[in-house]
Amino acid sequence: MSKKTIAAPAAARRQRAPMERRAWIRYPCDLESFCQPMQTRNAKVVCSVRVCDISNNGISLLAGTEFAVGSFLSVEMIRVSQELSQPVLARVVHTTPQADGDWLLGCELTSKLSNNELRDLLT
Repeated sequence: MSKKTIAAPAAARRQRAPMERRAWIRYPCDLESFCQPMQTRNAKVVCSVRVCDISNNGISLLAGTEFAVGSFLSVEMIRVSQELSQPVLARVVHTTPQADGDWLLGCELTSKLSNNELRDLLT
């Protein structure tokens, strides 16, 4: 007995656009920042990163170093006003390698930012 493959109807084969699952509005930005992995005992380990976008509940970082999913990072941002922000604690939830060797880190903030805190970072 031979096996036959039955093709799905053309409408079912069309790719659908991925559905946006984020519950918070992400604001694009380009903020110079610093992060420190919380798992390290060496307080001198500080990495330079860039904030690509931010929301009340999450942050996207571009880093020259890969961090494991589940890692906690203390992130300090240089505000648009050139002042250093209070550190925020973020947990890495996904990583994506970039063509240039950098890593895009999708992070969830452990404490939500208020609208005022978010505005202060971006203005």
